[in-house]
Amino acid sequence: MSAGVKVQHELAGVGENLRDHYAPRTRWAVGKRGVTYNDKAGGIGLIWQALRYGLTRKGMMGIPAAPIRAFVKSSPHLDAPDCLLGWVPMLYEPGYKLSKQAGFLLATPTLCVRKAKAASISKALAQQRLQLSASIFYQPPLTWSLP
Repeated sequence: MSAGVKVQHELAGVGENLRDHYAPRTRWAVGKRGVTYNDKAGGIGLIWQALRYGLTRKGMMGIPAAPIRAFVKSSPHLDAPDCLLGWVPMLYEPGYKLSKQAGFLLATPTLCVRKAKAASISKALAQQRLQLSASIFYQPPLTWSLP
């Protein structure tokens, strides 16, 4: 038993070598109404989106986190793309609540970092460690350590 939690399967390395997944986002307003899911999923629109998903598996509830993605180069001198950009066709507020303002998000799930720098950053981040020290996962204390 670890921190009051019964171990179901002992597996060495769990909680080790974590890497952060930074995803800075920019918010873009859309002036035209009815284009984004912010307009299409408000009020009765949300019921329509739920029905649409239930019947066809399409619509707002059927899209991936960022349905439009682009792999791009941060410099024309690179042989291959080193950046991933993702567009989300809606704005949301903290807690993933749909925003009343129409717009979209541009997310960069992986920072645009040159390959040489990426290797050293990955090595440093790979040394992070997370340990559970309470039986309720959302209740402190959690131990997060860097070397």
